[in-house]
Amino acid sequence: MKQYNIGDIVFVLNYTYKNGKPGKSHLFVIIDDEGQAVDLTYFGFLLSSNISKASLPYNEFIAKDSHNRTQNG
Repeated sequence: MKQYNIGDIVFVLNYTYKNGKPGKSHLFVIIDDEGQAVDLTYFGFLLSSNISKASLPYNEFIAKDSHNRTQNG
């Protein structure tokens, strides 16, 4: 089992909702030491690789670099 820390953002390719329906390709935030996760959209923000959205009000562009664990470019 993978170990996550509180505040980690985790991408899940396939999962099952509590109601039994399948889910795909979603981001969750780890909220406790037992690995309980909450849908990222409940925190009022959404991560997107669509750079054109950075020009919309309240959106902020974050460049790829070693600090945010992605490659430059």
